[in-house]
Amino acid sequence: MKGSCDHIGLFSQNPEMLVPFYTEKLGFVHQGSKSVSKDWMTQIFEMPAACQLIKLRFGSAVVEIFVPQSGRLDDKITPSQGYNHWGLGVANKELFVRELVSKGVQVLKLEGTERFIYFVKDPEGNLIEIYEK
Repeated sequence: MKGSCDHIGLFSQNPEMLVPFYTEKLGFVHQGSKSVSKDWMTQIFEMPAACQLIKLRFGSAVVEIFVPQSGRLDDKITPSQGYNHWGLGVANKELFVRELVSKGVQVLKLEGTERFIYFVKDPEGNLIEIYEK
């Protein structure tokens, strides 16, 4: 059996900064938004607030951004949740990284034993590894 990662979901208090970062800097396409009921958010994420769900796509990678319609995310945004980073695969990571730098995105470049590893952070601090597929 083969598997793949279809999407990643992020909570956001500041979609007016997050969405432009993904669309204008990383090249994601906005694919619409919808409401997710308080009941569903409570059952799935233990978050008792209705949310706006914004869907962004970059090739086969999808980012779902959940924005609470009331209240704050203080209870959901903690470093102890286990989330560390996610990977965005591109055809040519060197070219992609050069484009990011030209758009003003800060890129962390780490020298590995056989290759360079690149990371960027979105405006809310979510860490993204840029890799070549």
